[in-house]
Amino acid sequence: MGDVIYIKGFKNEVPEFFCWKHLKDLIGLPTKVFLMRNDTIYVTHPILDVVPFNPECVDYEVIQNVDLGYHRELKQDQNTLIKLLGNILKDEKTKQTALKFLGKNDITESEEKTELTKIQKNLLVFIEDFEDGDTEIAQTFGGIEKFLNLIKSEGLISYINPQNVVWDEFENQLNYAFWEEDSSYIWKIADTLSDVIKIGDEYYFDTSGEELSTFFSKNRNDVSQETIGEIIEGTYVFGSWESTNDEYRDVYKELTPENKKLVDNRIREELKEKGALDINSKLLEKIGLEQDRGYVTLDDDIISRILEDDETMKYVINRELDDVRNDLYSLHINCYEGVLEEKWYKSIMLKLIGEVIDNENFEEYSYKRNVYNRAGQSELKTVYARRYPATKCIYDVIENWIINKKENVWNDDTISYHGSYYRLIQEQIRDGSRDELRVYFDDYADYRKVDSCVNESVGDYF
Repeated sequence: MGDVIYIKGFKNEVPEFFCWKHLKDLIGLPTKVFLMRNDTIYVTHPILDVVPFNPECVDYEVIQNVDLGYHRELKQDQNTLIKLLGNILKDEKTKQTALKFLGKNDITESEEKTELTKIQKNLLVFIEDFEDGDTEIAQTFGGIEKFLNLIKSEGLISYINPQNVVWDEFENQLNYAFWEEDSSYIWKIADTLSDVIKIGDEYYFDTSGEELSTFFSKNRNDVSQETIGEIIEGTYVFGSWESTNDEYRDVYKELTPENKKLVDNRIREELKEKGALDINSKLLEKIGLEQDRGYVTLDDDIISRILEDDETMKYVINRELDDVRNDLYSLHINCYEGVLEEKWYKSIMLKLIGEVIDNENFEEYSYKRNVYNRAGQSELKTVYARRYPATKCIYDVIENWIINKKENVWNDDTISYHGSYYRLIQEQIRDGSRDELRVYFDDYADYRKVDSCVNESVGDYF
């Protein structure tokens, strides 16, 4: 993880198809090992995000002591560079060569070879002038919307460079035009979002419990965002409270016969060590009379009789054997809180699924990043993060943005301005096009799950 690989070229003149498809745009470039899954190495890629690396089909070398940065930063830098090139490189041929080098072809080969009509050629001149900064040209056609409609109707939409800053003011209209032409354009937008990563055919939301919690309402009567974030992360700590005040009834009585034997063995050992009991049950009263004394002396036979008597066992567990009682209580409260927290977690995830993420099956991963310590010195630190499958939700969020914002011309209300999936959702919540999520927690755990947990975990205590 984190190694930088320099790919020199293919080993064969005609490489295997998927080797060619995944790695052709990385020839002559450094790339970074981003993750490993099922013995497959995935490396960063400017277009496809991450792709499987096939060491059998390419010549390469591992470059030591090179830090290309975190994947989000690489994507942001890539898009910034593409945008700058769109403005700096005025020569069309030079621009196309540079964009092709970066994996962003404006014009496909088939379009370049197609003979253009006179109207199309004239319109291309207007497009070029517009992208050179003469935005008043759009008014010649009745405004930007009609200008875009004409470009689209003439089949020239792909000749537009959406990364050119001249389109910034019209980004929402442009996105709508591209989306109307081909709805898969949404995935091109998704590729620009800093917290979205594509692995194979799936898109993932790179996030944290703290971020996810901010999609929930923070009204006074709602569960706090801090609590929600901690439950998602698995770091929530319950306050001081009691899960039971009767360890015999709520724990010991619910044990299977096999598990009761484990506890009974402990009880037998501690009663032997104790040596005697005060008379506090009918059985102990009877044994006291048999022994002709005001207390009961304990031996193996007497202890066996005690283990078979419910009343006496309740007294012994709840009143006499503190270590046994404490372990039974710890067993119970840990299971009770675990079951309750799992129920709360499920409630949170059910609200997020379909709105923010596709399912709760996240992947945890780590990466290295440079941080500054208290002395002001830079040091490499391992940072842990997680990503959730979100292909469908990402599509829906971007599509809703494109449709709802198609007439908005504010520069600070565009996808590129916000730059991340997280901020798109936050902005939709702020402007009212998306509701805040709300969740409610049950106060009581399912006793059947608690009993099951107790029986599964008793061996850890006895």
